[in-house]
Amino acid sequence: MPNRDRQEIFKYPFPIRSEFTIEMPDIHDLVLVAPQNGVPIMWMKVGTRDGEYVFRSCGFSVVGTGRPLPEGSTWLGSFMDGAFVWHLLSLSGIQHLQDAHEGRQPDGEAARS
Repeated sequence: MPNRDRQEIFKYPFPIRSEFTIEMPDIHDLVLVAPQNGVPIMWMKVGTRDGEYVFRSCGFSVVGTGRPLPEGSTWLGSFMDGAFVWHLLSLSGIQHLQDAHEGRQPDGEAARS
């Protein structure tokens, strides 16, 4: 049976808040963080498992320059909004496309059969 997994780029608008969640496929890689028409957007390259998207709630944070980063967060990208520079952080493990194809979990552990 041929591998039916595919990759696409999805667009996710997000708020400038200290914490928020977005439902997205659990396999994703950040492509770009930038404002579009005044709205912060993250573009994610997403992947399927066995031809289907597996969605989960992913936690994020946006902090201003010079502000403390949430403990355990991972920097994803920065973007400008007028005179401000904001920084997008992941608050949950991200399963990258390459890791998924190698059978690795978001924390870097190998998947168990």
